[in-house]
Amino acid sequence: MTVLAFFVFLIGFAVAAAGVIVPVLPGVPLAAVAALLAAWIMGFDRFGVTPLVYVGVLAVLSQLVDLAGTWLGSRFYGAGRAGVWGGIIGSFFGLFLFPPFGFLIGALVGAVVAEMLVGRRFDEAVRSGVGAFVGTLGGTVAKLIIMVVIGFVVFPIFYTISASFFPYADFTAIPARLLPSAPTLDNYARSFSESNLLLFLTNSLYSALVGTILRMTISIIGAYAFTFMEFRGKNILFILIVATMLLPPDALILENYSTIRALRLTDTYLGIISITLLAPTHLLMLRQYFKTVSREYREAAIIEGCSDTRFLAILLLPISKAVIITLAIHSFSTIFNDYLWPLLVTNRESMRTVQVGLTMLGFSENLDYGPQFAAITVLMTPILITFIALHNPIQDSVSTHFTGR
Repeated sequence: MTVLAFFVFLIGFAVAAAGVIVPVLPGVPLAAVAALLAAWIMGFDRFGVTPLVYVGVLAVLSQLVDLAGTWLGSRFYGAGRAGVWGGIIGSFFGLFLFPPFGFLIGALVGAVVAEMLVGRRFDEAVRSGVGAFVGTLGGTVAKLIIMVVIGFVVFPIFYTISASFFPYADFTAIPARLLPSAPTLDNYARSFSESNLLLFLTNSLYSALVGTILRMTISIIGAYAFTFMEFRGKNILFILIVATMLLPPDALILENYSTIRALRLTDTYLGIISITLLAPTHLLMLRQYFKTVSREYREAAIIEGCSDTRFLAILLLPISKAVIITLAIHSFSTIFNDYLWPLLVTNRESMRTVQVGLTMLGFSENLDYGPQFAAITVLMTPILITFIALHNPIQDSVSTHFTGR
């Protein structure tokens, strides 16, 4: 019976996966039915309630997105209440009468028929039907995006945080658990007490912070020079710098390592952040943003006795705050999450970053994954805090820029 339930559950998730790849298939609702059938075969007490709740929520969410798409599209094109409900009902029946694309045709026909039944003109009814068609198609695309985001972004983060509170027995439980049976903080305590996680985290934070400051400083000064100043070979030099974006990130890693080793910068913070200091992408984006500022502003400022440094600090940086903060967050997360380069240039344990040190904790040798999940959760925290802290300044700067205040 257990094997049969497993195959039923597996078939259900195969259908759900097909529904993500081919959005017209009602994959998630069928997966919910398969999960319920598998739980009935195996026994609800052995199968567990959590998988049923998880799949059920996804099924309801997918259907709500489909219905919301049809409703919004119909209303946007001027459909009345009859057209909206006609599109929704037609979409539902069309899926079964003319699979697999009948839900689109059904939405169109249902909205047109419903509008004509309440006395609307044919052209108005057709307009409502087009709205139902577009809305249904938009809802299908939205469902695809939501399922991909949930499957590849939200669920891994959710499970990582949840597993960080698992007791040891939960990792070998059958069926697999999504939530801890008895939440515990022992994994966090062990991840710090049985390893140098705090040291690794400090190294990563220091490298990311210093590297971001230096990287953004170089990018801002370089973008300012390429935007407002004139010097021989400026365009050629800019093209050469931007052309390095075409190189694979690891194409020069051996040459860079040989250089760092020859300069005796291994096991140093400068060695860790050295290859991140020049960022052609940041330079290009800042230059293009600075070019939206009229050169007359700088010329007027220079005539009034304002230096380039003062013009950059007082005028240019404040109006460029949104793009600068966004690039700074990207730089911080890139340097903080880098693994391969710190692995090459750090030999001493005291200089390892958290990404390198995390792979050497050794907790997984006996399937004791709890401390590793706790360490990964701690690892995500600095990026999350950085984003939350800088979200409002970015939003305020963008709002100010577009409203002209």
